[in-house]
Amino acid sequence: MATPLTDTQQEAFLSLASSLEPEALYSDGEVSQAVARQRAIKLHRQWATLERQVGRKVTQDEVWDNCWNARINRHPNFKVTNPQPVTAVIR
Repeated sequence: MATPLTDTQQEAFLSLASSLEPEALYSDGEVSQAVARQRAIKLHRQWATLERQVGRKVTQDEVWDNCWNARINRHPNFKVTNPQPVTAVIR
């Protein structure tokens, strides 16, 4: 089993994961693809540096799962009942 991330490591990875979201990379469509690509390269390099500090690979899924689980643990009355996949209808 992988060594859990410390709170500080989790926060650093979460910040990078948030910055790697398309809305953030493209500033909601305000920057070119070339600028977004340069941002992504820089963020992936920072991610790799953090992974070297942690001593293992860390996926974005792991980071988001940790975030979700922490939210549930902080709010014991928070419950997801009958979760359904989100679907979009395009008309």
